[in-house]
Amino acid sequence: MSLRRWLAVVGTLVGLVTSAFPAVVETGPGSGPAPSARRSTPRTGSARLDGAVYDTESRPIAGLRLVLKPRAEPDVAFETVTDAQGRYAFDRLAGGYYDVWLRWGDRTVVQVTVWLAHGRAHRVDFYIDGRRLRADR
Repeated sequence: MSLRRWLAVVGTLVGLVTSAFPAVVETGPGSGPAPSARRSTPRTGSARLDGAVYDTESRPIAGLRLVLKPRAEPDVAFETVTDAQGRYAFDRLAGGYYDVWLRWGDRTVVQVTVWLAHGRAHRVDFYIDGRRLRADR
């Protein structure tokens, strides 16, 4: 199995596991990166993380915010928003462990940790139960 296919399977499993939870995980102070630490564009390294976010019926989810925080730099975080096709991308990243938060408004919908190898492109797709994104939940 190719690395790209394996990462797609892992992303699918992450989406399936997180969709099994009955409610959105609420975050509070200290549970995510500080707003003042966010940067819009990573500037170092040669790793890449990209993918897409879909609902459980494989429809893209636009406007979902992704926050990427390198574990090696606790005061740094990068942020992007999914486009109309649900796609996202982070370029020029240093290799290492990263925490990824998928956020809808002020709620964290998914939180995962990924390992990025220096000089490699990594694809992770997420599948989220669309009911978790409704304001009435």
